[in-house]
Amino acid sequence: MSTAHRCSKRGKRLKREDIIESVLDPNAKIAPGFLTTNVETNAGAAYSGFVVGETPEMLTLKVAGGLTQEVKVADIKKRENLKQSSMPEGLANGMSPGEFLDLVEFLSSLKTAAK
Repeated sequence: MSTAHRCSKRGKRLKREDIIESVLDPNAKIAPGFLTTNVETNAGAAYSGFVVGETPEMLTLKVAGGLTQEVKVADIKKRENLKQSSMPEGLANGMSPGEFLDLVEFLSSLKTAAK
């Protein structure tokens, strides 16, 4: 999932102040459903993504490229939820103050447009 796509999703659900915080410190608050989960199987396979489905038998992750990966719960050796956002830190460092304000205004406008 691209950084722009993750930003646009945040813009639809956050207030302007929260958007600013989210861009400046993406790890401050991680919304449910956006927590990255790492899974290691008994066979040695490793997956990382967002949990999009879970039953007593199966865990479904949204992994890189927007693909889904199903893992049998019985095959999971290790499961870890990361306390780190998938949005990269320092995103605003490469922007001028005007570009940062434009980004915040654009993301804020998505919330208005979604109504």
